[in-house]
Amino acid sequence: MNLKTSFTQTNDHKLEELINFEVNFVTQVIKDILGEKLVSIWLIGGYGRGEGGVDSVSGKKVPKNNYDFLVVLDKRLITQKMRGELIKKVVEMTQSHISIPLEISLRSFKQAKKTENIMIYRDILNSSYTAYGLKPEEVMPLQKGEQLPKVEALKIIRNRGMLLMASEENLGHYGYDSNPKQKKIWRAKAVIGYVDALLIIKNKYVTSYKEKNDTFQSLDVSDILNPFEENLLKKSMSLATQYRFFGDTDTEVLFGEDIMEILQKVHSHVKSLLNIELPRRLGELKLYFQSEGFLRVFRNVVYNIVSFRFIKLPLLFVHPRDQLNFIVPYLFYKKEVPATVRREFRHLSCREKALETYVRYLV
Repeated sequence: MNLKTSFTQTNDHKLEELINFEVNFVTQVIKDILGEKLVSIWLIGGYGRGEGGVDSVSGKKVPKNNYDFLVVLDKRLITQKMRGELIKKVVEMTQSHISIPLEISLRSFKQAKKTENIMIYRDILNSSYTAYGLKPEEVMPLQKGEQLPKVEALKIIRNRGMLLMASEENLGHYGYDSNPKQKKIWRAKAVIGYVDALLIIKNKYVTSYKEKNDTFQSLDVSDILNPFEENLLKKSMSLATQYRFFGDTDTEVLFGEDIMEILQKVHSHVKSLLNIELPRRLGELKLYFQSEGFLRVFRNVVYNIVSFRFIKLPLLFVHPRDQLNFIVPYLFYKKEVPATVRREFRHLSCREKALETYVRYLV
């Protein structure tokens, strides 16, 4: 049985044993299903970093959130059907034996060898747990010393913005539970995500939550926020980190109007920095072609035109769907999509329709 030093920050021996058992159980199930096709199983996310979420129930520490696994297969192509069948099998065989939900991502060995310098892969290289097979640094290209591209800052905001909305609104019809405890989790993750964006644009990005918090507390962001805003965001980051670690922190300040305005200001600043010149965008697009292959990119561009009705090349990021950056600020901060934007996205006639499109294509 594999034994990781720690999955959380609690030093709770019984909790660590429980998580270790569940991780090894899931790993064995995946091994039994995939057999010789399997290259690696990596536990990623909080538990892979040793910073997994913890809740307190009747005085007992228990896992919180979910286990994230990345599975690498010795196959040239992984179809959507293959991915769906594997996930369904693993979930069916494990759900009654583990205490929190399970998320599984699949990559072919070829895909893993060509991974880009983006946030998720940087985190996997720096702080994941190898439950089986080759380690990330034996598969993925090393990126030591390289800074993350600034576009990653906008990507993380765009991703965490959904959690920001879910912590404010009742989005049960999109599969987001609206119970108070879950809303606290989402708000904490959203605040940390926006701080990630600031760390990226300041070339200070680090992987672990503890390092993020320590780095951010000493970071000068006076060019973006006034002293009151800076102090409040730094206090909020500390509280969000503590809540993610231990689950018993007062998070009321994370839900104030002031923090929402600060996050919107961070978003606006990051977005303004990325209005960069066309040659740079084309360079990013070239990397995208190299990573994904011409046919896959061509399919995505066609899919994008069919879905969104237009392409604005000067505003193109690595993935064509990134042009939804036009509408997400209006969604996250409860604003109606203005007529000038709706004219570009003619089928997005109202905020609800825009939200539906965002969830469908980006979440």
